[in-house]
Amino acid sequence: MQIDAPIAADLSSVAINAKRLEKLGYDGLRLAETNHDPFLPLTIAAEHTSAQTT
Repeated sequence: MQIDAPIAADLSSVAINAKRLEKLGYDGLRLAETNHDPFLPLTIAAEHTSAQTT
């Protein structure tokens, strides 16, 4: 079973939160598309974590 975690779109904390969640063992991240485009924060998260495809 894979477990994803939500993160906030705050660009100043995306990298830190993504690294922390990866160390905790989460398999993926989710970001709401409510007020902001989710692609930049998710790109930052991907840049600071290991790349894995399933």
